[in-house]
Amino acid sequence: MTATTTTPGLTATQPIVKDVVIAAPPETIWSYFTDPAKVSEWLGRDAQIEARPGGTVRVDFNGFDIMRGEMLEMQPYSRLVMSWGWETLADGTQPGGSRVEITLAPEDGGTRLRLVHSNFTAMERDSMDAGWSDLLGVMARQAEGAEPAMTPPVLSAADDLGARLNTALIHLRWAVEQCPADRWSAVTADEWSVGVTAHHMIGHLVVAQLARSIADGKPLEFADSGPEVLHEGNAEHARQFAAVTQQEVLGELKSAGPEAVTLVRGFSDADLDARAALRFLDGHEVSARQLLEGAMLGGIAEHMAHIEAATA
Repeated sequence: MTATTTTPGLTATQPIVKDVVIAAPPETIWSYFTDPAKVSEWLGRDAQIEARPGGTVRVDFNGFDIMRGEMLEMQPYSRLVMSWGWETLADGTQPGGSRVEITLAPEDGGTRLRLVHSNFTAMERDSMDAGWSDLLGVMARQAEGAEPAMTPPVLSAADDLGARLNTALIHLRWAVEQCPADRWSAVTADEWSVGVTAHHMIGHLVVAQLARSIADGKPLEFADSGPEVLHEGNAEHARQFAAVTQQEVLGELKSAGPEAVTLVRGFSDADLDARAALRFLDGHEVSARQLLEGAMLGGIAEHMAHIEAATA
């Protein structure tokens, strides 16, 4: 395999260009971009590929770095174009925001692959340039039979919970960003507006701190508060944030969300198994894991369903 490197000094407005010659036929290389099983062998731990124009492309690299796009053009064994972006709380290239064009041509008994990636954000250029160099090298060696498929990373229990939280918060971001202005005040099944419900969902992140206190054996905030105190607190929250804006919700989400995900990922298995009795759960003893899965992830999912129903 031979490869050309990206010319030093290119500005962020210029595309990333990779040009490699691989000792395998175009049909084989094509499968490494269109067959989910093959894509998972070099690009990420899980791939969802709908190999048709308009089909979804989603690659989970490690539970947290997740690419999402769409197949735009497909000319079997010669040309493939897809959109490319990230499921993220950060202000990076959003799903479908950039463009990856791949062309394949027979050469010297193998295939010349040319990849052009354009329209990404400036802050991502260096990492994506290096990433494509490394990943295409892995794929080329696999296609040539010189390197085995990657072993997908296995997430720890805490990383799995963190990944699920991260995905849930990204979906909340999309719901807030895409909510029509005239639906922001629509009433959800929670009997709050969409805006209040979305802001309330961010409040569920405090459960991560409560679970951390259980794991550390520390005195628990709200431990002696009954369900009625929580109901009163929710009612006061609804009054206080009745006029909350989409931008205010997004601002708090982008600040509090990553911190909560990092906190959850820091739990050990022993931390997750730690238990305490909580009065607001009618005195039932629960583990930190049960609290994270139920009061945090379960609560967020329930409110998300209510927002989706109110804005449909």
